[in-house]
Amino acid sequence: MKKGILLLVFVFLSYVGPAQILLGGKIGYGYFGILNDNSMGDKAYYSNCLDKFIVSIEAKQSTNHLINLAISLDYVNQSFSVESRWGGHGTNYLAVGDFSTGSLYFEFKPQFTFGNKIRYYFYPGFIFGTILHSLVDGTLKTSTIDTTGLINEMSQKKSSYFPSINFGFVFGMGVDIPLSSKVGLNVENNNNLLFGGPSWGSNKSSLYNLNILCGIFYKL
Repeated sequence: MKKGILLLVFVFLSYVGPAQILLGGKIGYGYFGILNDNSMGDKAYYSNCLDKFIVSIEAKQSTNHLINLAISLDYVNQSFSVESRWGGHGTNYLAVGDFSTGSLYFEFKPQFTFGNKIRYYFYPGFIFGTILHSLVDGTLKTSTIDTTGLINEMSQKKSSYFPSINFGFVFGMGVDIPLSSKVGLNVENNNNLLFGGPSWGSNKSSLYNLNILCGIFYKL
């Protein structure tokens, strides 16, 4: 089994061969939404999920082969509002707040490429990363049998509401347009599904992202 895997790796490397590398940066803006899993009856309502800004550094192969490889490092800033209720057995919680987060993601994207001078491509791939910082402006209300409601400021620790590591799938399509022998323009539609979104009580969530990116690449 191990020999078979090694053989596949060597066949792939020999297929790719020595390739020119395109190195560049992209910026973009997009929409993101949150999918909820309220299996235990906890409720979470999200709004204002339109504010997302992306800065990306990407390197990718440039060959005449059908499959090329691209990897990118993305910084994503996004904001949203939440109203969430959870609890039971005499204690209930109500969280209301506005979030602003900054996250760092790594994307691994085998690209299926077509065309000569103008190159079109699409890709499936993988994405994983972590949240770097979060700002919270809100309150957490705790109600018990003995109290009508104790209100505290929501914790600003990102680990309180977000997973330390997030992962998922990425897919998209784009076009590379040469501006000179060394410089090219890139326009791309990038979409992903992240399985580790914010959590409240037993409520778990996933994030889906729809992005448009534009950037400049330099051929090394």
